[in-house]
Amino acid sequence: MTRLLSYLIAPLLYGIFGILGVNLIEMTALRDPHAGITFMSGFPVAAGLTFATVVAAAVFLDSVIGRRYLGAIIIVVLLAGIGFASGEKQRYLLEPLFPWDILFVGQVADLLPQLVKVRPKASAAVAVLSLVCIVALVWGLIFAIRRIKPTRLPFRIVSVVLSGIVLAGALYSMHPDGPGFYKRTFGIRNSPIVQKKSYKENGFLLAFMLNVSSSIVDRPENYSKEELEKIADRYARTKHAHEPSSMTPNVIMIMSEAFWDPTQFPGVTFDRDPLPFVRSVAKGDIFSPVFGGGTANTEFEALTGFSNAFLPEGSFPYQQYIARPTPALPWYFRSLGYRAIALHPYHKWFWSREKVYPRFGFEKFIGLSDMKQPAKLGPYVSDEKLNDFILDALDAEEPTFLFTVTMQNHTPFQPKRYGAQQIQPKGDIDEDQAAVLSSFSQGIEYSDKALRALAEKLKTLRRPTLLVFFGDHAPGLGDQTLYRSTGVFDGSEIAKEMRAKRTPLVVWRSDGKEVPPVGTISPAFLPELIVRTLGYEHPFYSGLLGAVRKDIRVNDRGAFATNDSPFLPPVPPQDKQALLNEYSAIQYDQMIGTNYARAGMFCEMPGQSCETPKAKVAEPTP
Repeated sequence: MTRLLSYLIAPLLYGIFGILGVNLIEMTALRDPHAGITFMSGFPVAAGLTFATVVAAAVFLDSVIGRRYLGAIIIVVLLAGIGFASGEKQRYLLEPLFPWDILFVGQVADLLPQLVKVRPKASAAVAVLSLVCIVALVWGLIFAIRRIKPTRLPFRIVSVVLSGIVLAGALYSMHPDGPGFYKRTFGIRNSPIVQKKSYKENGFLLAFMLNVSSSIVDRPENYSKEELEKIADRYARTKHAHEPSSMTPNVIMIMSEAFWDPTQFPGVTFDRDPLPFVRSVAKGDIFSPVFGGGTANTEFEALTGFSNAFLPEGSFPYQQYIARPTPALPWYFRSLGYRAIALHPYHKWFWSREKVYPRFGFEKFIGLSDMKQPAKLGPYVSDEKLNDFILDALDAEEPTFLFTVTMQNHTPFQPKRYGAQQIQPKGDIDEDQAAVLSSFSQGIEYSDKALRALAEKLKTLRRPTLLVFFGDHAPGLGDQTLYRSTGVFDGSEIAKEMRAKRTPLVVWRSDGKEVPPVGTISPAFLPELIVRTLGYEHPFYSGLLGAVRKDIRVNDRGAFATNDSPFLPPVPPQDKQALLNEYSAIQYDQMIGTNYARAGMFCEMPGQSCETPKAKVAEPTP
């Protein structure tokens, strides 16, 4: 009788567990105590699928182990851990956890000591809570094994089969055909380009699983050898109109870590301007594809001319898609007689750069391990010291394409990071926020001074230099309370994007030639800007990308803008779609596809031959 009663009560207990599990994952992932109730009442189908998955997972584990409710204990701990991780990511980077974030565990672990210094109490609390959870898990398992009687084998077999069928359906969501099946069967729509919508409407667990297949980039319509060759032929022109000489300019690109103008905080003033030099020579802004982190995605666009807007939201091309030689500026400049060097004063493995850079055509990568006791400012190598490595990398006999990623202003920005004499902000912000902002702003001032010093030094070199300097993204200032309290995040999504994602852009020539204003552009248009400023020509960089740039200045997942329009939601006007389709088709072809357009558009790549004879360099166009 007791055993029969336990079998009758079990479904009720599993049902209660399922409801609690759905609430737990939504509350922790969104950092909102009402998120679970809102999800279940607003999106019952998705909530029901999440409920079924959670219960099936618990039943399956129980059946395999042989004791009821043991799997539930394990599932609760897993849901709490994953939800907490997603909530913390949402807190600092304003986006949820994605399946591919597992690739960055090493990077997070490497930065963990600096993060602990900034929030020692919170870090200690998390450590204690984690220990308590582990102890509770072990105790729960021991208790269950000792007190709960083993489940009979026939019941276990039936439970494994039934729960396995449900789990198989859940796991099918991760198959490439899964999103289509869920759409047809349940009306569940995955939104890989607008992840916030997907996580809100589908819930964390289902959206997370659907994203496994979303990392696969869809093949463009009409993708074929004939169509790609037509696009390449349309933009074919003199390919390498340049003859290297003693006056061929060096090209230095500096992507400055978290270089953002802190005077953009509404209602906040400073006792001095943090970036007077950059302000005096800036030609526009970069509309960063990321906020608070994700440096490599800005870098990807700046080096290749390809766009994150054509990839699933939250994806990272360096880790997911750059698996073979890929067209990028280093390959192009090498074909013109340049040396191609990358410089970054941090670990080479960070963001997989040591693997990606050779595939982009860099001949040499100078990382932290190649630098002998470099001077640091705060926890990282100073921009001032980095100037020495930049100048040492140049060659008097050959022109150099040098891409540099700084590290000085990397988060976290602990109070008095640079000492007591930091820039002081004033405004309606609390003491802790002011201390963080002071450290960040002081770092920006040091970077501004270092850039001025580098420019002065470049003026003295015999070979002229084109210097392109830009910030990778706005800084991650703790939990972003400062952005919220000052109103940066107020208003529409477009207004928020405009305020939070623009970083200064400097395009400067050491020979004194003026560079026209650029305005606000996506970093994917930097290759076109560089090639055009130098007066060079290329089927993609000045051809197709040049055609796109004539009409479009920002192509981003969060916003879109033509040269004549204000910033719009990320839905291109119909008359621009055909051009963007060509752009995305070439990107897919070169990153993921069959390279149909490589011979016609990227003859500088390995295995190709540029048969067009070199010609006189064209005049730069404004």
